[in-house]
Amino acid sequence: MHWSCFIPFFILLHTVICDICHDKPVCPSEWIAHKSCGRWFCYREISPLPANKKNIIGVTNLCEQTWPRSHAVSIHCKDENDYIKTNFGNFLIGLTIPANTSTRSFGWSDGSILDYLNWATSEPKNIQTNDIVEFSTAWSATKTATLTKLLCKKKPDRILRTCTPEPDPTCPPVVPPLSFTCDNTNNFAGIQVAGGTFVDNKGYGKADILGMCPTVGGPFIYYDGRTPAVPTKDGKSAAGTVMMSGCTSMCVCDDAGKCYKSDNPSSTEITMYPHCDESTGACAVYAVLKGTGKLVPDSGGATATFTSQNQMAANGFPLPVTNTAYLKVAKLGCFGCPI
Repeated sequence: MHWSCFIPFFILLHTVICDICHDKPVCPSEWIAHKSCGRWFCYREISPLPANKKNIIGVTNLCEQTWPRSHAVSIHCKDENDYIKTNFGNFLIGLTIPANTSTRSFGWSDGSILDYLNWATSEPKNIQTNDIVEFSTAWSATKTATLTKLLCKKKPDRILRTCTPEPDPTCPPVVPPLSFTCDNTNNFAGIQVAGGTFVDNKGYGKADILGMCPTVGGPFIYYDGRTPAVPTKDGKSAAGTVMMSGCTSMCVCDDAGKCYKSDNPSSTEITMYPHCDESTGACAVYAVLKGTGKLVPDSGGATATFTSQNQMAANGFPLPVTNTAYLKVAKLGCFGCPI
């Protein structure tokens, strides 16, 4: 549902009129539409999966060969993970280790960011040989699939929107959407993310990615920087939380190349919070800390130390992220410093 509001002059003192809008995705025949992670997608399975396609060749190519502009499913939040599990059962997903990579790290075959994981206990195993992933109760790595289905995913052909003007005193304020290009990043806060690094939706929620610009070393990912200066758990402002359980060699660097690591990964959570300073127009992604762990200098001439305690005011509330207690993160990786 979407709202847009206006106030007619003749009822200015009485009622707000809202356009209450509903979106309807249009998927091809036999595809199933679902709104996952805040966006509409279409899903369809290939079953039974040919025996000679139960491998990385099948996972990376078969969906697009069968239905152009589709890919083996990538999963980006718990809602999507749970929905497709409930509705499609057990199947192969699009998480692979490409043959031409030397790091042997998993990534989505459709090129999207790895921002959600659901590995089974002790997985992924034997990544020197296992290069595809099966989804039964959770995700597990394998070389040759035992499952007989591959789940495919694509964007809708189009989205139809219908709007009806209705009186609604709770109509929310209108925030005009931003238009992103890699040549115009005004009002966007960006961070470079090394391959294989992911963030999770924990506590603060996870904002939509509004733009991505490929660069050597990993893409720059951009978020709406028009967020409250004080970190908020509104479910839509923060860019997600780096979980140390999946990022034990975490490294964060500022735009001057000064890099920091956690002194205690088991007790550190770092929420990436995009924000643009209204007074200066400067945008950055800030590291909001939780737990007893600290960000300590690693390389590049870093000297500061960042703690969650220093990010709290005397009244017990968080300081604005523009305070020097927060590190401005330009690069994020999970494979040690420097990035």
